[in-house]
Amino acid sequence: MGLEMSHYLQRRINLLITECQINPPCYDDVVKGAMYTISHFATVGKLTLSKPTKRMNKNISAEAKLLRKNLQQQDANRWFETFHKMTTNEHQLPLKDMWLYFCMHKDILTPDLVWATFCKYPYVTITKEENKRLPRNLRKNINQTPEQRYKEAGIEIIFDLGD
Repeated sequence: MGLEMSHYLQRRINLLITECQINPPCYDDVVKGAMYTISHFATVGKLTLSKPTKRMNKNISAEAKLLRKNLQQQDANRWFETFHKMTTNEHQLPLKDMWLYFCMHKDILTPDLVWATFCKYPYVTITKEENKRLPRNLRKNINQTPEQRYKEAGIEIIFDLGD
């Protein structure tokens, strides 16, 4: 997204780096909250709830895009409520996996590396049916990338600038 790191983001990123240095590192609600906040900024440029994120998110599966188009054609005024119920914002790189990656690389971890990782793997809006096909985490197959995880589940991710 190319968003510059604000002080707001810098504080949360520094928190992650500090927490990775603790032995043992603790993946708790504080860390999760910081990671969710950074994810939102990397995806849509601000902290939002699920619904607004889905409206603004340009990272979407081809199936979710088709669903959105069909729902808009059926009911131009109320399509979004149905779309919201039938989709989810999914972390391409599950946060727990991202956290473990950061902890494994704690000696070389920098704010720029943390931010780049979140920007490389922002939220993606997918259908709930697609979400069921995804492996829950990458820890079981450490060599599998998020891209391979989606390919294996038959999910095509696109960057949608709108029709």
